[in-house]
Amino acid sequence: MQTDVQRGAWLVLAVGDDRPRRSNDGYDDSPAAHYSWDSSVPNHQLPQAGDVIVLWDKKVLLGASVIQKIVVGEEEKAPPLSALR
Repeated sequence: MQTDVQRGAWLVLAVGDDRPRRSNDGYDDSPAAHYSWDSSVPNHQLPQAGDVIVLWDKKVLLGASVIQKIVVGEEEKAPPLSALR
């Protein structure tokens, strides 16, 4: 079966509280259900529904899936902790 649709593939990092820089609060990732990112992430606008996504936590592969949908929204992001000191 041949298709003209090109699909992307994305390796994404889901580290939760194990971040080298505590200057941000991270994201509300739930690897079994959803992955979140914002416009500060390089290539943030490129993933599309139908693309393959692979999640890892710097040590192990957490899982792989196909993006079913992308929900775009606007939300105020809290300032980095370092800005509050």
